[in-house]
Amino acid sequence: MNPDNGIPPTVDLVCSYTVDPGETMQVVYFYKDGTTDSDQIVGIVISGGSYQLQNSFASRTDVTVTVSDPSFTVTIGTVTLADEGSYYCKITTIVKIPMSVSSAQNLKLLYRPNPPQITRRPQVATDTYRVTCSSDGGRPAPEIRWFKVKSSDQMQVTLNETSGNVQNQGDTFLVESTVEVMATQADPVELICKLLHDSLISQTTTNITVPGSAAPSTTTTEKPTNSTVPSTTNTARSTDTTDPSTNNTAKSTNTTGNGWRTVSIALIVLTMCLFCIIAYHVFRIRSLSRRLKSQVSEHQHGSVITNNVTEHSNNVNNHVSAKRQTDHSSGFDGVYVNYDDTALANSYEELWRDNCSDGQYMELDENQLPSTATNGTGDSKQI
Repeated sequence: MNPDNGIPPTVDLVCSYTVDPGETMQVVYFYKDGTTDSDQIVGIVISGGSYQLQNSFASRTDVTVTVSDPSFTVTIGTVTLADEGSYYCKITTIVKIPMSVSSAQNLKLLYRPNPPQITRRPQVATDTYRVTCSSDGGRPAPEIRWFKVKSSDQMQVTLNETSGNVQNQGDTFLVESTVEVMATQADPVELICKLLHDSLISQTTTNITVPGSAAPSTTTTEKPTNSTVPSTTNTARSTDTTDPSTNNTAKSTNTTGNGWRTVSIALIVLTMCLFCIIAYHVFRIRSLSRRLKSQVSEHQHGSVITNNVTEHSNNVNNHVSAKRQTDHSSGFDGVYVNYDDTALANSYEELWRDNCSDGQYMELDENQLPSTATNGTGDSKQI
């Protein structure tokens, strides 16, 4: 027996029937592992509700019978391994003519196994490690499965055991499973041992990393199923009033650390790319702004030069026209332009200076230029 609280399990075997109107049943029999007289364990007289334990149950003090026609219940108070088997019930008349026989109800004891334990074995060779996973206290013998996870790819794959062993320890079993795996300090391997058993809600697991610390990094034990036996299956389970302990040691953080590191690098690269894009567009906008300002300045400067040229040209034309009007009265059709004339010289000089200061040269119309130059001597010629 292996219940944690030391209380053996109990089980109820229920038999019920229905008959056509006018028919009367007299006796109900319970059988174990057959339907012959030698297999009878309980006989119940329906009319009076009396019963008698027979054969292997004749001396049992932990068996009680509840009569509630047309339902009858046989309760086994202390279930042992000897009680495992197939149970039947039969309804008969007083002359033992069987009217109906039930289908088999199987009784099977389930003992919850202890959580698996991982043990390091001597190293087989360089970078080759041997590890054993074991569990005891279970009935029937639990199943052990291996999985491995490499740090380099974080892929969980099935690992076949190198050797296995099952030992009968009375009512329960001890199971052992050993694997060999290659691993290095640069690329360690996480080994996961999973324990499967009908008494567990799901498998129990424990794991270890090789090469690494000697102690398993995580042990998780699932809560076992309720020990109450369903009447439809009549399967006895270990009674358990306390929840199994759960040891949740912190698991290796290599996977989490690597994931956050990758996310951080990706965010940094994305931020740098966004910064470069923004800087590029700011540069383009500033360049375009400077170009537009330069074009506006050149346009304004050209307008100033044009105005200056027009103004000075008008001054020259006005001066020449004045001279012609003055001398026309004397009967002279030409105009003597004396380059020593201060107003005219100043007008040309100012026009030339303004254009030179702007980096441009003005070409005057031939009609606006004197036909001769005096070189400062005061000589003049007709225009």
